[in-house]
Amino acid sequence: DNTPRLQPLLDLIVETGTFVSPTIGIFEARKVGRYATEEQVCSFQTGMEFITHCHEAGAKIVIGSHTRSPFADSGYAYLRKMELLVDAGMTPLEVITAATKNGAEFFGIEDRLGTIEVGKKADLVLIEGEPDEDIGNMRNVRSVILNGRLVYEKN
Repeated sequence: DNTPRLQPLLDLIVETGTFVSPTIGIFEARKVGRYATEEQVCSFQTGMEFITHCHEAGAKIVIGSHTRSPFADSGYAYLRKMELLVDAGMTPLEVITAATKNGAEFFGIEDRLGTIEVGKKADLVLIEGEPDEDIGNMRNVRSVILNGRLVYEKN
């Protein structure tokens, strides 16, 4: 917060439409002890604060696809990153937008994916609960539709 370089960097990120893809999940460390040094905890906190500043400045945030995160069960690293973005001050709906619409824009495929619109591919994940109110509900996958075809349904 005290560096004079922060605001010009945030302004540049927003002005140029640069996408921010925080890799915060892989660096998660909250308590100094057996598994984390003071430097790791401080670095994680600084990263979380930077995400907050980027979000508040209006930067486009996307979610990367790391497969591992120290505080996520196998297969849940992506969801852990979603939770961390909420911890950094984004609303659950803003995080879902980062994962879908912003992600499609980042890859230049927003004409086909990223939002639910006529003419776009029907790739959907159907969730039990209200993930726009509680991002933890993203763990409750009921069905997956890929290219308009049901490929998974929880019994």
